[in-house]
Amino acid sequence: MKLSMSLIARYLRKYEPECHILEDTQSIRGIRFFSDHLPSFSLDYVYLGTSRDYFQDPRYEDSLLLSNGQNQMICHVADYEQLLNDVLASFEFYNQLEQDLIMAGGRHSSIASMMTLAECVTEDPVVVFDIEGKLVTAANFSAIKDQEFLQTLLEENILGTNILGRVFADRDGKISHDLTDEPQHLHSPGKDELGAIAMYISYEGERVGFLLMFPSSEFEAGIGMTLMPYFAAAFGQAEEFSSSISTHQGTQSIFLRLLQGEQLTSQVLDKFYHRLDFHSDAVILLLRTLAIQNHTFCVMLMNDLRQWENQCVLCEYQKDVVMFTQVSSLNHMIPTLKKELIRRNIAAGVSMPIQSTDQIRTAYEQAVFAAESSREPGVRYCRDLALSYLLRSLQEKEMALKLLHPAIHQLEAYDKENRTELKDTLICFVKNHCRQKETSEELHVHLNTLKYRIHRIEEICTIDYHDTEEIFYLELSMRLLSGKTKQDLHSDTN
Repeated sequence: MKLSMSLIARYLRKYEPECHILEDTQSIRGIRFFSDHLPSFSLDYVYLGTSRDYFQDPRYEDSLLLSNGQNQMICHVADYEQLLNDVLASFEFYNQLEQDLIMAGGRHSSIASMMTLAECVTEDPVVVFDIEGKLVTAANFSAIKDQEFLQTLLEENILGTNILGRVFADRDGKISHDLTDEPQHLHSPGKDELGAIAMYISYEGERVGFLLMFPSSEFEAGIGMTLMPYFAAAFGQAEEFSSSISTHQGTQSIFLRLLQGEQLTSQVLDKFYHRLDFHSDAVILLLRTLAIQNHTFCVMLMNDLRQWENQCVLCEYQKDVVMFTQVSSLNHMIPTLKKELIRRNIAAGVSMPIQSTDQIRTAYEQAVFAAESSREPGVRYCRDLALSYLLRSLQEKEMALKLLHPAIHQLEAYDKENRTELKDTLICFVKNHCRQKETSEELHVHLNTLKYRIHRIEEICTIDYHDTEEIFYLELSMRLLSGKTKQDLHSDTN
């Protein structure tokens, strides 16, 4: 970890250093000594020397100076060798802190346990919320000076509109309407207070919470601005945001688990649907590149999709991009999506509509089935392909053709012997849901002629046209025999 002057000053606080920090950049990676032979002073180092060589003021006669760019730190009571050792130790301390945070995140430790690391470098309040503003955990909680903020958290355990409704500005006075993925020092304009340092916490690319630190001084604010990204990176990996049973985890994490077929608690599922705010049937859209398949392409594709549709959840799964969104939202996207997919060489599969999260895994498999139905780019719907697939699956089973409705073979034999068209009449009649008027018009025969044929078929085959199961059996047998879909069968009879 590269250090800033405020971090070094924090470690050297036992010397009660006099600090003059103007540009607290995190660039320091080592220590050097002042020398008249140095052509320039690099921001990569903090320089150590005696103050009397640079200041005329007698107050600094016996003090030591640490300098980095425009930043100076004066230690009035210090031993040269001891100060040098402590500066070197500060590098070891902060590097170890960084490693401890990385390891804690890798183990998905709790945020509460990670807070102990934060307390090693700051005595100021540090508070973690999930993305909905619910308090997850805090350190030095009682030290928060904003009493309205503190009272709200103590009573409700969640941020209220009385807090979020305030106007916040950065230290330059620019109004901020949202947090960012980098630390911001925000305060309420017109108030004589230091405000808070705030930033988002992310897990697997999704914002899952945010972090607030309340500095007690400008000096501590500099430390907070430097360390917050390290805390946020570790906290995002914590069990509160990564555990399958946690209600704080992000929608993307929940979605991935549902795609994998995991059984999640009702509380987690309720929060998942609540965040998406769906009001109608949902659908799975799967996008698969027919060109180079890699993580970079998936990330870029997800970024593009987020610009088209906000009310959805996206993730990369099995080298594909998978979207969960409302049917109405997808229908709005499809015209643009079709053009883009062909241009970018992408195949898309759309599942059948679903009404609950326990159907997500099945819907995903439907979307995969649709996407894999062709090697050409474009959008394909599972619903359009399901019937023909079911028929082909049955046709491939030899026994299926031996179990056709007996009326088919009976009428074939009768038509051949008597030169009639009873089999075609039955096919058309069944296709038209046993409606006589539509069937007579399609066959171009008089209604009385049709009635005679239907009665004759009933006599030959003992068919009950009012039995829905028998009619379904007949229709399925006809389609299996012809090997065609409903649309093909309709064109044949015409």
